[in-house]
Amino acid sequence: ADSQRPEAASAFERIRRATERLVRLIETCLNEDRLGEIGGSLAREPFNLTDLARKVVLDSRGGTNAPPIEAVLPDIPLTVTGDKALIKIALANLVDNAEKYTKADGQVTLRLTPYGDHAVFQVSDSGMGIPGSELLRIFDKYYRAPGAKGIAGAGLGLHLVKRIVELHGGRIEAASVIGQGSTFTVRLPMVSDPGLKETPSAD
Repeated sequence: ADSQRPEAASAFERIRRATERLVRLIETCLNEDRLGEIGGSLAREPFNLTDLARKVVLDSRGGTNAPPIEAVLPDIPLTVTGDKALIKIALANLVDNAEKYTKADGQVTLRLTPYGDHAVFQVSDSGMGIPGSELLRIFDKYYRAPGAKGIAGAGLGLHLVKRIVELHGGRIEAASVIGQGSTFTVRLPMVSDPGLKETPSAD
């Protein structure tokens, strides 16, 4: 019976991961609908992006077959203005993508740094990489790169991320090398004197 326990645990882990991906897929579709309804009514509140990035790492799905995540965050708050929930969705999508396309013995690195009047959020992985010819299309709605075959998704995640970032006056770029991995870089304008007053939250 003991010899069957590792196999049972592995099967349970696969089921758990598949369920989580399905939930994320449904959430992505719902968020896409939400963006369509928001229009010009985007929430505009200052919040601490450093704290939000930390929460994204803590909330990442992990698991026995997921790669480790290294978080390199500043010791100071980086304050941006916008819809905190939407920005969290965008950053979480990037981290989730990096995990999905990276093997367990690989590495995912999340960096947040100030650069001039912008906060720069980067997610790098040591995954399969994306062909150069596909980089300009990966943000298109419903588009999935050829290497995504067999990996759960609907081609909405990166499209959603790009829309959220641009709604906040930012931009996103992707760089990749086949067999070495990819890096997604998000730049968001910071608030220099926000008068930030946030109450603790569990989200």
